[in-house]
Amino acid sequence: MPGAGPRTTRIRPPGSGAGAPPRAGSVQCVPRNASRAGRRRLLTAAGLTLARAARALTTTYLYTLGFVTEEQGVQPLPGERRAGYDMDERARLMADFPLAAQAGAEIFEDYDRHFEEGLALVIEGIGARYGVS
Repeated sequence: MPGAGPRTTRIRPPGSGAGAPPRAGSVQCVPRNASRAGRRRLLTAAGLTLARAARALTTTYLYTLGFVTEEQGVQPLPGERRAGYDMDERARLMADFPLAAQAGAEIFEDYDRHFEEGLALVIEGIGARYGVS
């Protein structure tokens, strides 16, 4: 659902202000790990080993972090676009590379659709790799 979930939360350390770089890195966090227990149970009930369930959750989590970092690099706030990401200007500058120029919209526009499509690819890949559907 657009407007809800981890992609709408700006990744910033507390008190860092709007210009701070995104925070990354895993930490041992009992409350966060406890909240994932239900997801681990769901995946192990579907036939994954605990190790594969943990890897599947970590993979989808890291996909989300990476996507959000890239999205916020272009659009720091909803409706705000960082300088250098104008698609018409990009196409003009890349006129000698038409496929790269055309790919701009696929890379830097419609983040909601691209996130959902990418997440589906990750989930389907996990299912295919581990033999579950």
